[in-house]
Amino acid sequence: MQFIGHAGFVAPVVATSDGGSLLVGDSHRPTEDDDAQPLAIKVDARGAVTWTADLRRKGYAAYEAAGGVELPTGGFLAVIASYPNPARNPVTRFIKL
Repeated sequence: MQFIGHAGFVAPVVATSDGGSLLVGDSHRPTEDDDAQPLAIKVDARGAVTWTADLRRKGYAAYEAAGGVELPTGGFLAVIASYPNPARNPVTRFIKL
C-alpha cells in the first residue's frame, strides 16, 4: 500500500477544467518514513489515472510536495520544496507539467 501525502498531511486535490483532478504530494510506504518521493498524479472524472510525473531531481536529498495548479494557458504547475541537505532550508521549485 502507498499513500499520497504523509503523516498529518494529505495532498491537496485540485479540480481541473476537464472534470478530473490533479494531486501533488509525497508517495511513500508507511514503514519508510524518510523515503518520500514527490509526484504529480492526474486523474479523469471517474478517478482513473491518466498520467503521473516523478518530481525527483538529482542533487536533492529530501522533498516535500506542496501542491499544484492548472495553468490558464494549458498544462499544470507543481510546487515542491527540495532539500539539497536535510539540515538546511529547502529550495522551492516550480515545475511545469
